[in-house]
Amino acid sequence: MKSLFQMLGQNPQKSLRIFITGFGLFILGAACIALGYYFHHYWQILGLATLALGCLISAYGYLGIFASRLSASLNKHKPNSNIKF
Repeated sequence: MKSLFQMLGQNPQKSLRIFITGFGLFILGAACIALGYYFHHYWQILGLATLALGCLISAYGYLGIFASRLSASLNKHKPNSNIKF
């Protein structure tokens, strides 16, 4: 499990770029749904598909960001408990 987090979190900048791309697709899908309210209903169908795709891509990017932060906190050096006061 630890190696999976390290693999996903190798490049947090790339994960952020993937997250932003997915978020942009999500916004585009929401705009298509709103456009379908005023015009033809096919815009809403296209919007739902784009919205779902944007959610999946954003989730993958967020998982990479989360994995990067989690692996960084798991790899932190633990303080030496042999210190005597």
